[in-house]
Amino acid sequence: MSENDQKSGEIITSYDEILEITGLLPIRDNAMPCVTRNKKNHNSHDDISVGDDVNNDDNMVPMTSYTQLPLSSSLLSVIEDGDAGCRTISIAKTKNNDVGFTFAEIKQGLFVSHVDERSSARLNKVCFGDRIQCINGVEVKSYSQAKQLIDETHPTVEFSFLNCPYREVKTIYKVHGKCGLFINDGMILDHTKYFNTKSDKIPLNYYITEIDGHSTVRMLDEKIVSLVERANSPFSLHIVPQWFYEYLVYGLDPSGNGIKKTKHAFLNCFRESKRHH
Repeated sequence: MSENDQKSGEIITSYDEILEITGLLPIRDNAMPCVTRNKKNHNSHDDISVGDDVNNDDNMVPMTSYTQLPLSSSLLSVIEDGDAGCRTISIAKTKNNDVGFTFAEIKQGLFVSHVDERSSARLNKVCFGDRIQCINGVEVKSYSQAKQLIDETHPTVEFSFLNCPYREVKTIYKVHGKCGLFINDGMILDHTKYFNTKSDKIPLNYYITEIDGHSTVRMLDEKIVSLVERANSPFSLHIVPQWFYEYLVYGLDPSGNGIKKTKHAFLNCFRESKRHH
């Protein structure tokens, strides 16, 4: 093969070269500044030895990592990178001067006790039990301190959250549309013969707080049943210990004093049972 034939058979493998030839490189860089910023900072000698070939494709941020933010100003929120298990979110206040979630103070810190399903907080995956670490960059240690920081800040408030340390995420497989659990007021009391052995081990006396991304906090058992019936198999189940849930939701003493008495109305495999106690 002649030298000219070899040149004509060359293939451009660099993604940046293709974009440059087609005139799309400036458009890409303007739309995703994090790409060019990442490329400029990719000179770390810890990762690349002198003389190593660096493929531009390795410096690209995958398109799937790009987050489309809510368009409504009332739902404006920005997620920033942080430590593993910690995330920082800027949330715009609503017309009612709230941030879309409530929180409670216990000995272990400040924890989210309720999230409005239609709020910016919910859109950005703020969940029941998440711990509030900082507000506007200030570490918070009391309810009054947190409330003051929120009240004094307009129009957006920056929160740093830690994932709930007491939350367990379980995978559940259904049998004949049932998940094999007895529940009462959202708390798991027993297993049944329909509990699938493929499912993760489920501890008793734990409250269900989420099913496949849908919050079940303070939800009636009948509505929890409906969520399970509509869920595919397997589905994800978020659970927290009884003391933690009842303190955040009902304000009950974590020591167990004053725990509310149950009415013993069970849901058999998430369906009403005729069983009496």
